[in-house]
Amino acid sequence: MDIIYRQLLRRQFERLVQEVELEGVLPSPVMLGRRVITAVDGIRTSGISDRYLLAIDTDRFPIEAFDVGFLDPSSHPLSQQTAPIKNPMWFPDDGEQRFKTVFPKEPRVFICIEPGFSREYFIFHLNDSWNPHYWSLLEVVRQVRNALSSNLYKGPMWEKQ
Repeated sequence: MDIIYRQLLRRQFERLVQEVELEGVLPSPVMLGRRVITAVDGIRTSGISDRYLLAIDTDRFPIEAFDVGFLDPSSHPLSQQTAPIKNPMWFPDDGEQRFKTVFPKEPRVFICIEPGFSREYFIFHLNDSWNPHYWSLLEVVRQVRNALSSNLYKGPMWEKQ
């Protein structure tokens, strides 16, 4: 059964790569082990663009939601497969609306976009359930991009340090 899910995930990854390449976004997404890494841009209301490295861990797919976070955008590609993805410094700042970096309860750092696609979302939204048929890798990336282009987006957390 695991082979079937890996093939499904591979097809989702190929679809994500196709879409990103059609848009002309570089670099193309990569799959390192069970982690998908892709560049996403935050667009401030002033028009300034900020580059993030979105990481999607797929190790429990399709049983549980993806583990989604961000990597140090200057990190070496060889370290990206195992680097932590919950360091608040590499998250976007939107006033804690969708990108939680100092949440009062554990887990303190996570992405909270409805309907939920991140593991942590379901810790705080017990009435919702993970739907692996709805949430593809492409849809996760689209939702994060939407959040990064909303008027709530302020810039990278590393600028607040």
